[in-house]
Amino acid sequence: MEIKSNATKKEIKDILDTVDEEKNLLQNEVEKLKEEQNEKEALFSQQMEQMKEMQKMLMQLQANALANNNQNDKKGLEEMVAVKSYLIGKHSVNIDKDSWITFGHTGAVEDISVSDVKSMVKNIKNKELFINGILVFEDEEDYKAFRIKPRRQLTDEYIINLFKKKDVKEFTVELSSVTEGKKIPSVMHNLVFRAGLLYKQGKLINPTYETMEAFKTYFGVGLLELNIQLLDE
Repeated sequence: MEIKSNATKKEIKDILDTVDEEKNLLQNEVEKLKEEQNEKEALFSQQMEQMKEMQKMLMQLQANALANNNQNDKKGLEEMVAVKSYLIGKHSVNIDKDSWITFGHTGAVEDISVSDVKSMVKNIKNKELFINGILVFEDEEDYKAFRIKPRRQLTDEYIINLFKKKDVKEFTVELSSVTEGKKIPSVMHNLVFRAGLLYKQGKLINPTYETMEAFKTYFGVGLLELNIQLLDE
């Protein structure tokens, strides 16, 4: 702004006041711009923090979903338990008052839900089927899961190997051991008819006469008699 050489003091004062006013306006504009810039920076910073939080939440959701899927997969595997039946022929076992599980034949394996197995073993007679090896968990760990301690395994292999014994005394001692001195009717019944079935099927390889007689003496019925009964069915 130009000041004339002959300007009066008032004019000079007015000019200086105008300059101060413009200076103040300029400073105000600068301050306003600074405030706006600060607000923009603060808003940008806030938005960045929100984005980071959203990313964290998304990652957590993804992690939870993956964990749930893994848990569901594991749960799906654990929900079913493979149970093998050494019951005689087609046989049904009660799960509870209103439902049953049917095994199609001796040696059949059925997948049973954990909840159904829990219901089954509440019945002491059913639990004894597992204890005595007439029903068998395919996975050994399931015995621990259901707090069952099996005393024997009445598999086909066990019976076949039993009849391979040449020593009659050893054979008889084993019969007494597995039936606990004839105190477990379910095991005796199962062993008698399973042996007869295996004999019929030709899976008892050349049992000795002495062994067959010891079997007949112990159980009161011989394999040949059982074989006839089974053939007649």
